[in-house]
Amino acid sequence: MKFISDSAVVSESAMRGLQQAESCYVGHHAYIGPGVKIRANRFALGDYSKIHDGTFIYTQEATFPGGYVLLGHNTWIGQNAVIDGTGSLIASNNLGVGMGSQLYSHINNGEWLGGCRLCGTKKMSIHDDVWFVGQCLVSPIVAKSRSVALLGSVVTRDMAENRIYGGSPAEDMTDRLGRPYRDASVDARVQQLNEWRTEFFDANPRLDRDSIVVTDTPVRPDDDRTMFDVSSRTYVRHDTEAEVAFMKWISGFRAKFTDVARPIESIFADVLRSLDAAKSNE
Repeated sequence: MKFISDSAVVSESAMRGLQQAESCYVGHHAYIGPGVKIRANRFALGDYSKIHDGTFIYTQEATFPGGYVLLGHNTWIGQNAVIDGTGSLIASNNLGVGMGSQLYSHINNGEWLGGCRLCGTKKMSIHDDVWFVGQCLVSPIVAKSRSVALLGSVVTRDMAENRIYGGSPAEDMTDRLGRPYRDASVDARVQQLNEWRTEFFDANPRLDRDSIVVTDTPVRPDDDRTMFDVSSRTYVRHDTEAEVAFMKWISGFRAKFTDVARPIESIFADVLRSLDAAKSNE
């Protein structure tokens, strides 16, 4: 199940991909809100992701062919963001893009014939758990896992793992503010998730409490219950009512898990391969 607003605008090629699961992919329980515009021949959005009102996602196939926008599981994009895939943008799981932020992978407007040097494309690569807090301007950088850019940051250089940045241009502020992520043991994470599990089912007593299990060992696909492994941050998807409700409740900021049977890398590979195959048959 997924929700795509009636007022969302999707280009013909992208819509064809969404309908046929070819060069575009929208994951399970994803949300694309009112006024969102997606104009990208190659596009992916992972499970339990949300793109909120007024966001614009695009590539420029006619001028710069081959661009794509690939967004992993648990992506969250706030209202009125801009995601430019002209030079290609790939983001792994758990990306957060705050309201009004703009991520660009190209620059062009001046005249090449007249000698303008400011024209070109570059791939933007974003690893797991990266957060652009809000109203950020981001050039085609590499953002390593758990890096954070504070509100209003202008990011022009790569972001290192578990570091926090701010300002214009953005500078590393970790020594002053501390690392954005603290160390948390597996045992502590198991305890915390079990406490949230109890809180969730106490508030939703009609749902099957026994269908959700928290573990620190590899999940078993043959188990009828939904098992959440905090070590690998994976779960086995059954799409039960309790599972979907629990996932939606925890995935905002409490905890983020991905389907063990469908890693985002395989989805991205399918999207890129499908369009390349279609072009070779034209």
